[in-house]
Amino acid sequence: MKRQITGAAVAVALAVPALATATPTIRVEGATSNTVPLTPVPRTSSTVSVDDVTDTDALSVPGRSATAQLSRATLLYGLPLGFDIFNFGGPSSFVTRIGADVMPPSFSPSWRLKVNHAASDAGSDTTILGKNDSVLWSYESDFTAPELDLTLSRETVAGGGRITATVTSYDNAGKA
Repeated sequence: MKRQITGAAVAVALAVPALATATPTIRVEGATSNTVPLTPVPRTSSTVSVDDVTDTDALSVPGRSATAQLSRATLLYGLPLGFDIFNFGGPSSFVTRIGADVMPPSFSPSWRLKVNHAASDAGSDTTILGKNDSVLWSYESDFTAPELDLTLSRETVAGGGRITATVTSYDNAGKA
């Protein structure tokens, strides 16, 4: 299970059991809630059509892209997905809405994409995911803020019992 500290510009993750299959996972941290908890979303070799909920924009993206994974995850959870299409030598999407969090005209806050704790240096349409990748979308005003992962020694503890928590901070290069 993953959660964001409300009002902070960092994503905080609670430990989850290791997934048995080699499938990329996605987590979406909204402004005030964990919009999409850690969820495995399989890749597909075909293209995926991504439709904007705010207008008639639509775009086909590689099925193994971060955009395709986000589209499938938002459909799975019944969340609206919004984006604008730009032409940077070909059509590209820019995510403007996930669930209730809509990017304002000032572009701040907006959606940050990290793969394996590292900020993506490409757009989500061209960020191709590997079979074990971990994807985080977070609604941020400060893209330099570290990502904080909180790992618990176990998922449950009886009253009066002990649990160990370890916090790891990741910079945008994915360095702990």
